[in-house]
Amino acid sequence: MAYKNILTKVHDGAFWIRFNRPKRRNAISFDTYAEIIDALHKAEKDATVAVTVFTGEGEFYSSGNDFHPDELARNFEGNSSGKKPPFASLVDVLIDHPKPLIALVNGPAIGISCTILGLFEMVIAADTAYFSTPFPQLGVCPEGCSSVTFPILMGYAK
Repeated sequence: MAYKNILTKVHDGAFWIRFNRPKRRNAISFDTYAEIIDALHKAEKDATVAVTVFTGEGEFYSSGNDFHPDELARNFEGNSSGKKPPFASLVDVLIDHPKPLIALVNGPAIGISCTILGLFEMVIAADTAYFSTPFPQLGVCPEGCSSVTFPILMGYAK
């Protein structure tokens, strides 16, 4: 699979996945989900790879989902047949990924790009990074297993 939305490379035992849509603030489209899933499978199968590292190109780590109405309709049509939407498939692949996941958060991480960080073994943030979970303001449920991972990692509210 040729990638349009991410860059990958293997260097010194690390498989690098770099969000590469800087004009869209590295927003994650349905195509980007498919590319990330494919890249994670490649990293898993590569015996020279010890860790998988995520980062972003440009000023943003990722601004979260980038769904257009026609893409939403196309990607949810299969749900009655039991097909998972791409973001749910990504979460499954991250959970099952056998190699340590490291995020080098080079800028803002918003939405799904923030919530999946709870599934990583290590997160290193640049001074320019901030983390945002806009779900309550949007009236939607938290994603990326964050309703489980965030309380475990950050503690419960007092």
